[in-house]
Amino acid sequence: MLSEPAIAVYYYAYKAFTNPSEESYFERLEYLIHNEMEHFQHSEVRTLYLAALNYCVPKINQGRQDFYRKAFELYKKGVESGILMENGVLSRYTFLNTVSSALKTLEFSWAEQFIKDFSNF
Repeated sequence: MLSEPAIAVYYYAYKAFTNPSEESYFERLEYLIHNEMEHFQHSEVRTLYLAALNYCVPKINQGRQDFYRKAFELYKKGVESGILMENGVLSRYTFLNTVSSALKTLEFSWAEQFIKDFSNF
């Protein structure tokens, strides 16, 4: 059953949140988010991106610097694909979190271009 992306993505999301110390579940969820989202509607993909980002936050708060990179990659792909925009608008929180994750991962050029492109939102 886990070969079916629609089942697997929710299974791994559930397992990641109920077993946060077992990061292999999140890694599998992250892989599916980056590679299997064409099977889902926009609103579902947005929810899955937000869930993955919400998994990263406590890890970052625990001092796990590697999760800044994971969060940045989710924000970057989510913004560039429009997934993290709601009704064509990028929330100020998503804007600030995207910039913050870019700066924490030393993606200065990307952050600069992002600010230029999205500061009007």
